[in-house]
Amino acid sequence: EAVRAEVEELSTNVAIVQLTADNINAFNTPRNLGGTRSTMPSGGWDYRVGVGDVLDIVVWDHPELTLPAGERRTPQESGQRVQADGSFFYPYVGQIQAKGKTPEAIRDDLTRKLVAFIPDPQVEVRVVGYKAQAVSVTGEVESPSRQPLTDVPLTLLDAVSAAGGLTEDADPRDVTVRRGGRSYTVDLQAFLDDAASSNNPVLQNGDVVSVGRQELQEAYLLGQIVKPSTIDLTRENVTLTQAVTRVGGLKEDSADA
Repeated sequence: EAVRAEVEELSTNVAIVQLTADNINAFNTPRNLGGTRSTMPSGGWDYRVGVGDVLDIVVWDHPELTLPAGERRTPQESGQRVQADGSFFYPYVGQIQAKGKTPEAIRDDLTRKLVAFIPDPQVEVRVVGYKAQAVSVTGEVESPSRQPLTDVPLTLLDAVSAAGGLTEDADPRDVTVRRGGRSYTVDLQAFLDDAASSNNPVLQNGDVVSVGRQELQEAYLLGQIVKPSTIDLTRENVTLTQAVTRVGGLKEDSADA
């Protein structure tokens, strides 16, 4: 009577399917836990200078053109900051356009303009303060943060690791990357398990990464079982025999196997 009451109560909320030899095969296909492959575009990375970046510029054998760094002046403090109009001022040649250019392109431009004042100038340009470009990482990570982009490509996994890694409630199969008005769902677990390179894309300026929360998936075992209970299916496939065994097995004196 107790079992019949449980079944009647369940029938109002769930569809009850009697498993028989005729229909069992339709329910015997394991879930695909191998993950899906991301369709998110992932190109190469070539850092372009932007507004707010700080450049360290050295003209060899011409110390008068180089603002020295020292104990009280770091390269970031003594460097050339890219202004709101995308340029910076340099002695002799005036404003140099930097926004959207690589450090190598800025060096070539500066070298050409210094030739009129210095014979065969030897110029070095490097970024010492990365301020212009960044991505944001939020959701189920230990330390949600804004992460600056540098000359080293930043992959999705690197960004999540830099944000403290995943929380216990995180779902690595449900990572959303918003880029340019579009949202892409990336199964990061497929990269970790199967080295699916497309699931670890290189991030671009303005990307917003959001790690979703793991949704618990359960099966319920009731009736003539030693310990009626639930089985966690969130991270693994479980067969009926495994499930029954984990809850103590069938009651030998009353269960109809």
